[in-house]
Amino acid sequence: MLQSVDRVPRRAKKSPDNIIALGEATNHAHILDGGQTAIYTFNESFWNKDAIPTIFIEIKKDTILRHINISTGKQADHAPVELPPGIYKVIHQVEMNPFDRKLRLVLD
Repeated sequence: MLQSVDRVPRRAKKSPDNIIALGEATNHAHILDGGQTAIYTFNESFWNKDAIPTIFIEIKKDTILRHINISTGKQADHAPVELPPGIYKVIHQVEMNPFDRKLRLVLD
């Protein structure tokens, strides 16, 4: 899920590629295709180097978010989504384990 925000945090680091997320189990990726875009990562939990960083996307020109199979380059499960210019924060889905009462990321 993407949430519109005002700016990218000052200490965020620019990513060298256009991949927002990788599906560990399915060999799929969510990528930005076209447009003028930049992806940034920001670790809000700077005291915990193992924390999952927050991802921000800066889009300067209309672009498409695609879900592709990395091996074949073909479209995977989700249909492409058109994204207008703006700055977005990637919101990761989490779930709670009812046994240990800990939150964990939902993996693709």
